[in-house]
Amino acid sequence: MTCWADWAGPIERVAVQPEGRDLAQWATDVVADFYGDDWFAECAGRRSVPVMSSLYDWPLSSPVALVRHVERAARIALLPEDVRTGLTEGPNGIRRSASLDEFDHLDVVLEVIGLAVRDRWRVESEVATTDGHLPDLRFSRGGISHVVEVTTQGLDRESRAIDRQSEAVFAQQLAIEHRYPVQCVIRETSILDANQLKQFVTAMDETARAAAEQGKRCEADVGFASVVAYPAGERTEDVIHEGPMLPRDLWPRFAARLHQKAEATSCAGSSWICIDESGGLLQLTPAVHWSIEQQLSTLRHNVNAELGNYRHIEGVVISHGAEPDWVPQRRQHRVVEQATGAAALERRLPGGRRRKTFVIPVHQARRIALPDHLVLRPDRWYDGETSWLDWALNSLGQLSVTRLVTGELARSLVL
Repeated sequence: MTCWADWAGPIERVAVQPEGRDLAQWATDVVADFYGDDWFAECAGRRSVPVMSSLYDWPLSSPVALVRHVERAARIALLPEDVRTGLTEGPNGIRRSASLDEFDHLDVVLEVIGLAVRDRWRVESEVATTDGHLPDLRFSRGGISHVVEVTTQGLDRESRAIDRQSEAVFAQQLAIEHRYPVQCVIRETSILDANQLKQFVTAMDETARAAAEQGKRCEADVGFASVVAYPAGERTEDVIHEGPMLPRDLWPRFAARLHQKAEATSCAGSSWICIDESGGLLQLTPAVHWSIEQQLSTLRHNVNAELGNYRHIEGVVISHGAEPDWVPQRRQHRVVEQATGAAALERRLPGGRRRKTFVIPVHQARRIALPDHLVLRPDRWYDGETSWLDWALNSLGQLSVTRLVTGELARSLVL
């Protein structure tokens, strides 16, 4: 497999409405034209193709992957021509994206550009500052400019071990829920060795079978992990799988990334930092159990404490990325602190996904009052993100994504 057409697979096998096949083919053509088959072949030669890192990448595998594919294409198709050229030929664009980390970074850059284009900002990429730095993006309107530095932060070694374990246990959970008419809640309190994992999977299976046979809630605790199995449709918890918590404070690592980006934009003028944080800052610490209001308050306090000496920083956007929405009935959230303007937004996205985003202004009390249309408002971008993809496809003359997936897979789409 050395080209985009091979990766996308036969169009007739894509689980879409017949008229949706044209959209799926269009998406593949757009992405292939942007990255090029030479980029794909180079990655394949290194045996590290970023779009083959999980089942959520391959369009034939799931509605999540298919919609992500169409979404990436829409972001690319909306790029202003000069920005597209910069990302294609510039030092921080496609040619650096052969690694998964750099590919993810470019994906977030495309995401932020797409949101800003909808809000009618003029977009430039990698405009050099007076000290020679190349911030990712500059948005301007009415003579006012805002720099946006995009970054990602993934898991460290211990966190990756927890993540691999969580994936393995969750795969067993899905298999068991397919085998029996049950819904489970799984918790692990430590990193398991091979024997412990085998013991726990056996306990999961036995508990699920008991719940199915008895038609009532059953549970088991093996010391290092626990399972609660409900008859199908009776599970009440929002969190259905919880891995072990990290015993240490992850904030210093996150704060170091904030300082690094604040320093990098020190000569760029008014700046925002957008950070896609998948390093477990909230997911792998006790903060996962806090209310969204408490998470927002703590992040706002910490971010302002860290960036208090960087007067050019307007704010920070923290997101955990668009993840599969395993509990679609869970309500969405919109929390805004009136005194500070900080916002927490949890939104369902097309393709059975959900994103939680924190938008944290910094130094608001010292800002010069500007007309509202000249103020960069990422909170508005992410608040309306649910409708972004259909807006983008409509702007491009393409089929609405809510008409794309067919059959059972259609349940994963939001209207």
